[in-house]
Amino acid sequence: MSAQTHDEYRLKNTGLLPNAWKVAAGLSAVGLVLTAVGFDAHRIGYSYLFGFFATLTVLFGAMFHVIAQNVTRGHWSVTTRRIAELLLSGAPVLLVAGLLLVGGVASGKFDMYQEWTSVAAHGGGHGEGHGEGGDAHAAAGHEEHAAGGHASAYPPAPEHTPQMARLHHEVLQHKSGYLSMTGWMGRSVGYLAVWGFICWFFWSNSRKQDETKDLALTNKMNGLAPLLAFLGGLSLTFASFDWVMALQPAWYSTIFGVIMFGGSAMTIFALIVLFSISLHEGGHVGDAINVEHIHDNAKLMFGFMCFWTYTSFSQWMLIWYAGIPEESVFFQARWTGGWEVISKVLPICHFGLPFVIFISREVKRRLWAIKLVASWLLVFHVVDIFWYVMPTAAPHFAVSPADIGCLLLIGGAFFALVLKNMGQVPLIPVGDPRLARSLHHHQTH
Repeated sequence: MSAQTHDEYRLKNTGLLPNAWKVAAGLSAVGLVLTAVGFDAHRIGYSYLFGFFATLTVLFGAMFHVIAQNVTRGHWSVTTRRIAELLLSGAPVLLVAGLLLVGGVASGKFDMYQEWTSVAAHGGGHGEGHGEGGDAHAAAGHEEHAAGGHASAYPPAPEHTPQMARLHHEVLQHKSGYLSMTGWMGRSVGYLAVWGFICWFFWSNSRKQDETKDLALTNKMNGLAPLLAFLGGLSLTFASFDWVMALQPAWYSTIFGVIMFGGSAMTIFALIVLFSISLHEGGHVGDAINVEHIHDNAKLMFGFMCFWTYTSFSQWMLIWYAGIPEESVFFQARWTGGWEVISKVLPICHFGLPFVIFISREVKRRLWAIKLVASWLLVFHVVDIFWYVMPTAAPHFAVSPADIGCLLLIGGAFFALVLKNMGQVPLIPVGDPRLARSLHHHQTH
């Protein structure tokens, strides 16, 4: 294939994509306004975490896809892999947003982790506070909330017996070695550094290979991919623990990180099929991305939707079966105050309806149906992240302008950078040695 043909894989000045980055930037500006309009000193930390983490799952999914393709060295996904690499190029926005999250928590502007930071500040040890003193510390934390004027905003403490209240505080004390401000900040910065390196490594080397066609770059990426898969998976899991699970610090779930991974993987394939269809229908890549490639990515989107469902159900079922108060408190908070509606809607809209519609092979090959299901799943993935984060902010379901604002602010800035980069690079990895096989990829079943 000639270099001239390779040069054709550029964004053409037709359709919506060439100027889509301006739309994303405009939405980010709207998000800033909404955040200012709906600003609430207590809720802003939760709103920011929601917008940041929902966008971050896109980066999680992109890292997974690029690493997985380099580990397996598959040819089928080469032409669509550039979409995931472009999403990696948006990492600078999320790295800055992550540092702002760390700074907001450290400065006290974001107070969503106040329960465990107050325990850590009291120097809670494994042997301290097992009696009335322990209950006093727990009560002191709630009094601090009330003194700050946020008593009505915080979820009320569960109606524990004295024994259950003591157990709750003991759990926090046992976690105080891990849930300390210094440890949390150090790990958070570490996660951002790992993700920054992963995104830079694959994006820069793939772009360099567009120019040099150097096979050594493929071997370099393939060789380091297994280690980066380990670091990426570990950092995703612990970031989910530290940033989302820590909102309810006495609660714990060993499968929580896997659930976040499942949602992230589903999200990346939903975005890949949407971008792929747009590039295919707009004539930007010719037949380099066709129904065969889109169908394969749609199948993976469907598969990871089912995986997310399996892990989410497993978490609920095991917690229900065990009936341990400190485990069930998570679902208790999401089964009152209107949150139970979201709890019922998610299994239906995040799994049931898409499963029935999309299980057919024929439907997975119809571009209009793929766009519909992928867009639907992206919407309910955002709802899922909202359901994980916001019930801790308030006991009654409500959507603040700042919630939407933070999502638009961070997500808009992220996609503005991604879409801007899309107009400056080849839309497929033209230097990849497996490109020819990917261009002729077809399914036999």
